[in-house]
This record gives sequence, C-alpha cells and structure tokens, in this order.
Amino acid sequence: MLLDVLAELDPQEKKQFLLFATGSTRLPYGGFKALMPHLTCVKKHTHGYPPDQYLPSVMTCQNYLKMPEYSSKDILKERLLYAMKEG
Repeated sequence: MLLDVLAELDPQEKKQFLLFATGSTRLPYGGFKALMPHLTCVKKHTHGYPPDQYLPSVMTCQNYLKMPEYSSKDILKERLLYAMKEG
C-alpha cells in the first residue's frame, strides 16, 4: 500500500516525503539505490492499540521509516500526509 500511495503523490508531496524520511528534499545522483544508508521501512509495533491511531515515524539519520499496519490505503495516505506536513 505504501508504494501505491507514494506513486500517487504530486511532485511537491514527493519532496515533502523525502524531507520527512531522509531530511533532504533531493535524492543523490543514482536515486534511491544510491541513498546511504538505504531507505528502510519496517512495521511499527502498536502494543495492542489500533494501528490506525498511530502516525508513521522516522529516524532521518538512518533513513528508517516506521509504519503501523494500517487497515486501509486511505488511512495510510491520510496519516502519512499528516505526518509529512506536521512532523
């Protein structure tokens, strides 16, 4: 679902995603493959609470994206856009 949402983003939102996930609005020459450290996406544990209540989080120094297991693509997109714009 994450890749589907990222593919739907407009150019400005894609820059916001890069800034959110990596701390930079531009990829290095060579794109994501050349990003060091590589972008890593892992499941964010919600400790028994509904995942839809959580926002994604990142560790920009490691290009590490932590995503809850959302119940739908629409919720994933809503939470990701909110985290990108407000975080």
